[in-house]
Amino acid sequence: MSTVTFQFGGTDYADLFTVSSVTVPFLYRDNTAQPIGTNDGSRQMRARNTAGKIVISGSIIDQQGGKEISQIKDDMMHDLASKQLQVLTLSNYEGRYFNAIYDGEADYDLSNQRLSGVTITFAVPDGVAHSNDLTTVTGQSGTDITVSNAGTAPTAPVLTATMAGDNGVVAWTNDQGGVLQFGDPGEIDGVTTQAPEDALTVGFDSDPSGTANAGVSHYPNYLNQSDKPNLRAGYMGYGTDYQGSTAMAPVYSTKGDYWFGPSVSIPVPANKNGENTGNIVTYTRFYFNTDIKSSGRLEVTLAGDNKVVFESVIRDSTEVNDEIVWECWYDDQQLSMVKLDRKKFYNGPLYELRMWRFGSNVNFQLARVESVIASGAQVVTPLRQSFDVGNGEAIDSIQFWFERWKEAKPVTMGVTDFYAKWTNVNSWNDFANRFSIGDVVQADVATKTIYVNGVQDNTLHAIGNMWDSFWIQPGRNTIMPVASSWATPFDATVEYREAWL
Repeated sequence: MSTVTFQFGGTDYADLFTVSSVTVPFLYRDNTAQPIGTNDGSRQMRARNTAGKIVISGSIIDQQGGKEISQIKDDMMHDLASKQLQVLTLSNYEGRYFNAIYDGEADYDLSNQRLSGVTITFAVPDGVAHSNDLTTVTGQSGTDITVSNAGTAPTAPVLTATMAGDNGVVAWTNDQGGVLQFGDPGEIDGVTTQAPEDALTVGFDSDPSGTANAGVSHYPNYLNQSDKPNLRAGYMGYGTDYQGSTAMAPVYSTKGDYWFGPSVSIPVPANKNGENTGNIVTYTRFYFNTDIKSSGRLEVTLAGDNKVVFESVIRDSTEVNDEIVWECWYDDQQLSMVKLDRKKFYNGPLYELRMWRFGSNVNFQLARVESVIASGAQVVTPLRQSFDVGNGEAIDSIQFWFERWKEAKPVTMGVTDFYAKWTNVNSWNDFANRFSIGDVVQADVATKTIYVNGVQDNTLHAIGNMWDSFWIQPGRNTIMPVASSWATPFDATVEYREAWL
């Protein structure tokens, strides 16, 4: 018995058929030439591999005491008569297989009931033998993947892209000038928009949990003399009623040699991006009721990194006149000092102090509150100061310092509420992209088929895709997977079976 056996379509014929000879293709080549005018000879136009045939000759084995040869023949024909390509393996072609189909006709001799000779012909449409072993090469989009084909024939790979994040396009290029593209290379991940964001709202009906008697000021000492410190001392009373509003008001529990009184520093949170150097708007509503014999000072300070950024000082520093002075500071600069018109800024009403920054533009506004509505205060007689001095300094706290002068009658003052918002905060609006994290996109070059998460997707086919240029040639090949420029690189896999002519 011959040592050569074969299997076809999953059926092993070793016990059914004795092989006497096997003829396999050596090289099938189809050349196309074109005559050159009326001259002798022609021009070579194309050369390609063509379908081959495998011919197996032998005999059906009489299974002693078993099936009759005719029955064995019927069973064999049932398997061989498949209308689809099947895997054909030959025992002397170890590690390789053919995609084959039974072809032509075969006769056998009914007169010999012990041994019947048969010749079986298989057509091999692609004309090559394929490796049993699947070769896998991996990489990432944006980097070259080197593919080595040790076979003698081109082979069609399966190209797989596994998304590591949102992505708009899966593309492949190679050193043959081939391009495959699935999705939209012009798709974007999203857009950045800007919107305001609330930072801090305090109504002072209770302790806002700030740090008492802490903060920074342009007036830490009287007349800037270090041996004459102004004193942060006393405490705040919360919930004090003033014209129907709760307020924070000072309680002077000690005496001072110069300016003295309680202060509080309240943190201002950074925006959602962790930034505290951007554009900001703040609103402080307060009252400041003074007369000829009273003196007092209210400092409202936006600070950052333990330094003054904005500082507004409302003060009555004399016991002989009824006056209010408003100072505006930014960083280390006193930007203005204005004596307020007492006909417009008189005792009784609430006042609103606005301090805001847009880029380098810094603004202070002081105005009388006409009424308070749900969306904020309506103000009248606004007095605005505007300067081009901003430099993106960090802001991390709002500080209030109420001060009286020695034993003089204190000004009646308090703060009813404070509000701050960051403006022009960058927000990312993410678009729904064609591919999402975890999606698997496969391109089967042999069948020119696209699969997304295992399901065939005909919507991804693009006109101009160069499928035929993506067969892996014998030798060294280079393939580059490509994702959207903004996307996280996807994991790329190239799978193929080497083939031999």
